[in-house]
Amino acid sequence: MTLTSIPTPVVTWETVVSTNDPTRQPSRARIRTLRKNGLVSDGLQVPIRHNGRAAGSHTYHSTLFALALKAGQVGDEAGAKVLREHGLAIESRFADRIRDFLSHHTLEALAEAPFFTELTRATTRALDQWSRHGRMDIVFATGQVHGFTDESVIIEVKYHQVDSVAGDTFDIDLPRVLADGPSLHQGDYVWIFRQTIGSAALLDLLPAVATDKTARAGDAGAEGSDEAAEGLAYLESGAGGRPTAAEAHFLRPRRGGALPRRVVRPAG
Repeated sequence: MTLTSIPTPVVTWETVVSTNDPTRQPSRARIRTLRKNGLVSDGLQVPIRHNGRAAGSHTYHSTLFALALKAGQVGDEAGAKVLREHGLAIESRFADRIRDFLSHHTLEALAEAPFFTELTRATTRALDQWSRHGRMDIVFATGQVHGFTDESVIIEVKYHQVDSVAGDTFDIDLPRVLADGPSLHQGDYVWIFRQTIGSAALLDLLPAVATDKTARAGDAGAEGSDEAAEGLAYLESGAGGRPTAAEAHFLRPRRGGALPRRVVRPAG
């Protein structure tokens, strides 16, 4: 399928455990079992600091391990292997940077990290490999949070498992608890999974990020061009960009005063 979003590249160990079995509360015993069976890495243990002092630690994983568990549940061993291999490579490659950033910031702030685009590109490439060698059709739908009511979260989705409506966009109403757990807000992206158990169906989701704003933006190594990424780059550095040093010097008032925050360049 065409990726317009990908799961958030780094998740907590609790998210990994919940992805494996959403019906049970995550526990240390369950993550230890997954590690012992070689299904999940040891993860990245990050010391947490508060006011310059050590305040415990937390363990994070590449989101690829959560997806590998999903793949394994439907017998996609080839896909699960690809995801685990790339997950290990990503954790090794970004270990120091992730530890340094998350020791002083929350996971929700990871998108502000200077290496986030590079991290997202690496995760996207891994998902491309999964789509070639495994069964990416375990993704029931991808979508974006449209709004909330007292008991529901409204998600605008595109289904990926129903041929007759594949690619069409719909609004679905899900229990709000699914959004409260990962602290989703309006406009956030999600991946939705469906697991059939007897005559019932279990839905769970992973928070996601849009690929056109992260992984594909400025990716000079990709073939072809991404219009959304090009448009974003133009808004950031083109017509809507901040003044260059030369422009700032030219526009600076003779007797002081605030500089313009934006410079419009109609001709690009």
